[in-house]
Amino acid sequence: MLKRKSVIPPRGGTAKSWRQWPKPRHAHHQARGDARQILTARLVINDIYVDDKVKDYIVDLVCATRDPEHYKIAVKDFIQLGASPRATIALTLASKPTPS
Repeated sequence: MLKRKSVIPPRGGTAKSWRQWPKPRHAHHQARGDARQILTARLVINDIYVDDKVKDYIVDLVCATRDPEHYKIAVKDFIQLGASPRATIALTLASKPTPS
């Protein structure tokens, strides 16, 4: 089983605290395998464990874009539509470990 240590920003944090979180590394992409290896890797990624706390955070984040008033966030004038179900999937995949 793989485990990834992730830093989750605190809820209710200020803009200053967001700037203190680590910046993502920019990967240089190049072909590293054939189609069969890529399909196998996708199956492996689906089996990687994501903790319930991370899942709850992702759901809260997506729900906050749909109903910001419920989360006491004054951004209703800036959001026309909330995040889609695909955003939940994308955030979950992004929370999983990547190869070094």
